[in-house]
Amino acid sequence: MDLDADFEEWTMTEFLCAVNILFVIASIFRDRYYKIYVPYGRFSNAVKSVKGGFECRKNQPVPAKLAWFLMEIPNIILGTYFILRARHVGVYKPMGWVVVGLFMFHYVIRTFVYSFLLKGSKPMPLDTLSYGIFFTCINGSIQTYHHLFEAPGALPVSLGDQIRVGLGIVLFFFGFAMNQWCDAVLRSLRKDENDTGYYLPEGTFFNYWSAPNLIGEIIEWLGYALVANSSVAFGFFVTTFIIVGHRAVGHHEWYQKKFDNYPAQRKALIPFVF
Repeated sequence: MDLDADFEEWTMTEFLCAVNILFVIASIFRDRYYKIYVPYGRFSNAVKSVKGGFECRKNQPVPAKLAWFLMEIPNIILGTYFILRARHVGVYKPMGWVVVGLFMFHYVIRTFVYSFLLKGSKPMPLDTLSYGIFFTCINGSIQTYHHLFEAPGALPVSLGDQIRVGLGIVLFFFGFAMNQWCDAVLRSLRKDENDTGYYLPEGTFFNYWSAPNLIGEIIEWLGYALVANSSVAFGFFVTTFIIVGHRAVGHHEWYQKKFDNYPAQRKALIPFVF
């Protein structure tokens, strides 16, 4: 195996994606070692105890709706730029448009719907928001540029590829619907904008996972990776699994600490197992 030759075949977006994954892995290892969770939502007011527990950094708070909007909008801006650029230079890759379409669909909803439906959410620290904006700028550029300009982009011809793409699309929209439905359930537990409390959700997906909204997002991006079938898309899935999976474990541990007799069958990532 000629490692130098293999490395030279990498595109810039693949290289950036690999660096992004390594950075995320290092961050999560640090957070797990120090018992830290990214300080937004239920962890915004967490305080580290002598025995460990939850910790957050004190920082300038940004209203939750504004913070989520600012954090997600770079995906729309950069995605739109590269779409217009591709049209201008006459690049037409059918599967690239499908993949970027799925990516943009998620972030249009995330930016213009999810951000404004938040109810009673705690402010996000400015440093957390800054990191989130940096990540979405890098990832939004990588995903849209790679699939519009660098990836092969041909429609699937073989039966195996068609099954892969079909399964990916089903998983993408199933995960999306699961995420949206579970978020709606969580919002419905709060009376109004002034209600910042946390309650124990019941039923359907909540019988198996502590944070099924997060599991839905993981499933969604797995579907996206299957459709794209590219190292960059799978790289994004890996970073999502690491970041969101770590968050799901944090939610599970938080529920166990907050609620007595928390249902034992509910797990963080794998139903009945972990």
